[in-house]
Amino acid sequence: MNRDVKFVKDDSCIARLNTTFKCQRCAECCEYEVFLSDQDILRLANFSPRCRSLIQYDETRKVHSTLKAESEGHKLEAQCTFLDGKNCAIYAARPSICRAYPFFPVAKRELDSLRVILPADAVCVLDPTAKTRYLVFYDPECPGIGKGGLVNWNSVVLLSFEGQT
Repeated sequence: MNRDVKFVKDDSCIARLNTTFKCQRCAECCEYEVFLSDQDILRLANFSPRCRSLIQYDETRKVHSTLKAESEGHKLEAQCTFLDGKNCAIYAARPSICRAYPFFPVAKRELDSLRVILPADAVCVLDPTAKTRYLVFYDPECPGIGKGGLVNWNSVVLLSFEGQT
């Protein structure tokens, strides 16, 4: 056996060409800090001027995010400030990464360098701008997987990297 070859033992989180998805609005994805692109900030400001005041800026990391700041003390929760109970208060204008969730593109060259063997029907998307091929993984805990229609993989990749240079 070739010891240089790595196997993905559980490939259930690798998107396939026939993967379907429909957001169930369960708010599970809102339990994370979301970094915002300039386009996200503009979209949120146009959605509601109040949104701008809720966006946090971390001077140390030089990022804007949706990290919720508690009013008493300065403890930060790993939860989106726009989450209202189990509802996204900005769903129509949510950030790009939220629109792409539960999908996560990974550059194919990164996996190739690890000699990972992937299923033949794994999603592989070419980003013509970056001239990079991406394989798409997803959060297997997301209840929207397997529901709805087929996923537009090009949109997932574009949304995932919107605003990055």
